Amino acid sequence: MNILWIKAGGLLPLDSGGKIRSFHILRELARNHRVTYFGFHAEQENTAQRELEHIFDRVICVPLHLPKAKNASELFEYAGGVFSSQPYNIRKYCRPEAVRELRSLLASSEFDVLVCDFLIPAGAVPWELPMLLRAGLIVLALRRGGAFWWLR
Repeated sequence: MNILWIKAGGLLPLDSGGKIRSFHILRELARNHRVTYFGFHAEQENTAQRELEHIFDRVICVPLHLPKAKNASELFEYAGGVFSSQPYNIRKYCRPEAVRELRSLLASSEFDVLVCDFLIPAGAVPWELPMLLRAGLIVLALRRGGAFWWLR
């Protein structure tokens, strides 16, 4: 099976429960399937995300210029979306450069399943593309009680 895993916020370093869970699921999937990891996250000094290339068939990372957490620029960005229909975290991560890269990947590659790791990446998926009608879509929204949705 050819799997596209889409994650906002990056996967490394493994410093939270969500990242640890995602990493272990991905590593197990990569043992028997072709896995493409597509991540969009804040620009980082190090290249930790590149370490994933040893595990997955393909790794695409889109670094985003995001405001520093809890400072004036983030506050202005947050306030600027007061009339937006999208939640702040979707506006924060699903920037045009991430959407453009994902659209390009989906237009040039075929996947059997797309996995949106939590809800935020779903905001970057170009739902109108015909290939999405052929592929299965899984949205993982695992928190304490857990949720797992299979959409077609």
